Amino acid sequence: MDDASLTNRLDVYEKIKVDDEELGTTKNVYAKTKTLRCNIIPAGLSGSIKNTVANTQYSETTHRMRCRKLSLKPTSDMYFMDKDGLRYDIQYFQPDYKYDDFWEIMLKVKME
Repeated sequence: MDDASLTNRLDVYEKIKVDDEELGTTKNVYAKTKTLRCNIIPAGLSGSIKNTVANTQYSETTHRMRCRKLSLKPTSDMYFMDKDGLRYDIQYFQPDYKYDDFWEIMLKVKME
């Protein structure tokens, strides 16, 4: 596996602590920390369409992302955004056992 296959770009959002001077406390907020080169692959043709209480619909699909281990240390407190504004939430992650220097991250995309 080489870097030429990393054709997608995602913005990484991580939870960081911010001092709230007005209240004198710290709070956790999500902030963009970097842009990541990766490869996004749809994880099958399955997805689901669900209804909400307000009688609107949304769909959920899963994707698999591959990125270099040197460029990201994944945690469950992060998510990704693409250039179109789609948010990719982490379901789980594991090392890519075929190519040891990559992460394999399963993502969930919710579109309304």
